[in-house]
Amino acid sequence: MMFTLESRQLRNSAHAFSAFSSSGSSAAHDLRSTWNRGVEQLCGRAFESAAAALIRSLNRWADPHKTARCIARVLSMTAHLQKELERHQEHLLLLPQRTVDESIILTRAIMYLEEAGKLLDATCAHSITQLAALCTDESDYLPSTLTATQLRTGFPDAEILQLDAHHAVVAFGDVSTTSSITTLVAGVTSSDPTTWSDSFYTAKRISQVTGGAAVAWLGYSAPANLPAAIATAPASRGAQELKDFQSSLRLRNPRAKLLALGHSYGSVVAGKAAATGLDADTLIFAGSPGVSPEINLNSDSPRVISALGSLDPIGLTGTKYTALHGKDPTAAGFPAEQWGIPGGHSSYVTSPLFLTRLAEEARR
Repeated sequence: MMFTLESRQLRNSAHAFSAFSSSGSSAAHDLRSTWNRGVEQLCGRAFESAAAALIRSLNRWADPHKTARCIARVLSMTAHLQKELERHQEHLLLLPQRTVDESIILTRAIMYLEEAGKLLDATCAHSITQLAALCTDESDYLPSTLTATQLRTGFPDAEILQLDAHHAVVAFGDVSTTSSITTLVAGVTSSDPTTWSDSFYTAKRISQVTGGAAVAWLGYSAPANLPAAIATAPASRGAQELKDFQSSLRLRNPRAKLLALGHSYGSVVAGKAAATGLDADTLIFAGSPGVSPEINLNSDSPRVISALGSLDPIGLTGTKYTALHGKDPTAAGFPAEQWGIPGGHSSYVTSPLFLTRLAEEARR
């Protein structure tokens, strides 16, 4: 088994880009200081115009160095993840070859590692290509041109609960009178308006299969890409926002059964929200990279469920001892009902089996 990437080379490349960025930024600062000292005693429209032109030139000259700094961050975070894959590979290499050859479980583990390596490679390449998505926070996304009128045109049966440049909360079904409300907490890239329609279609489908209401909750500032999803800060901030939203649903419809479905990084958000009490009767983690070890639901009959796809490489990010973001909710000993789902990381909400179980849970 060979990985496309190598953590050592990634770290070396990150150091090289970081050094290039630092030297360029330092040179730009020195040039600006030299110019300021040279013209500080001069005045007039010609000198002011020249000074403005120089500043514009310096800013353009500094752009590649700022980009290099962002690339260094991408490579460094990717190196960390790649090192974890290599560590798992090293454990497999310690086993006798015959044992590996004849074991279905070990064969599946090798397949997982290979798929995870390919996914990491593709994500790293995409992140470097789309640097604006990593340099800063959600302001890197193009402002949303989606208006309420346009949303209603595409989704005439939707109820818009919140809509701004980087956040959207859209309900399908009548949240005031329905018997169940499923809140879909999306993950990485969900602050990008170009991805919203996928979440809207998913929520609409969930509403149809459950017979209740479903909400596409895109109400927090999500990580822009997979390397950025190592950070816990977006989940911590989003957790409080999710808690507030679920509380508002409970007040609006006290008799409805509330389900919270966190997918991928969205499960991290939902888990952190539940650590200190979340208004939900059922909490479902799907394709989770780890959640808070303490889960507290404000419900008379709380239920926690964890779903993992049979080909989802996210399963490699956790064991019964640890996970990328806390505890692995699919590991033995975690207090959750386990759902085995066929397919990969993006197959949950399209899986007939998952949707059937979700509908049964909503009506339970």
